[in-house]
Amino acid sequence: MDHAEVETSVDEAGIYTITLNGPASMNGLAPLTMNALAAAFDDAVACGARVLLLTGAGRAFCGGADLRHAHTFDEIARREHGTTMLQAYCHPMLRAMRNCPLPTGPGRSDGRDEASVGQRRKQDQVRRAAARQMSSASPQP
Repeated sequence: MDHAEVETSVDEAGIYTITLNGPASMNGLAPLTMNALAAAFDDAVACGARVLLLTGAGRAFCGGADLRHAHTFDEIARREHGTTMLQAYCHPMLRAMRNCPLPTGPGRSDGRDEASVGQRRKQDQVRRAAARQMSSASPQP
């Protein structure tokens, strides 16, 4: 991935992890971050991943729009796409997420609050489901 605030990795089990990596802004979404996130969902499918985990670095998963860039959202969208920020960035990102055929679950952020406990449980469930799916799909000798 070529955007520093969206990191991706895939492990040997086919679990593709997307990490929002902008902890200073609580992983806030700027236009380029939204584009990179949509591309990461497409990449997960293209590389043959079996499961997708979406997580955030630092103490928050995602704080919403990165308001440091809010004054430029619509300006950039109009200049580069001739439309609004929602149509240029948000809608494509949400479409990529909604249309992703992979089983998807939340990962764990580094925070230690109740939400991250639930995220760890969900991540464990997704990993176990992926392992079961892989073992049942493997040809038996």
